[in-house]
Amino acid sequence: MRQILGAPGTPIQAFDQDAWAAAGHYEKRDARKSLEQFRTAREGNLALLKSLTPEQWKHHGMHAERASKPLSILFA
Repeated sequence: MRQILGAPGTPIQAFDQDAWAAAGHYEKRDARKSLEQFRTAREGNLALLKSLTPEQWKHHGMHAERASKPLSILFA
């Protein structure tokens, strides 16, 4: 999201979410700490999204598998 806002049209890299989770050792993490980290990140992201102008919602990224995606679709 921040890359798209800073450089509209930036590539959005596809990734294997299972490989990402395995590499991050999510199964070994403390669930309470993970939930708190998620909550904190979510609050920051929501604050940013609420501050966007109508023009910024039109900024898009180029998804490697799904073509151009504006923020209004990515966060609908």
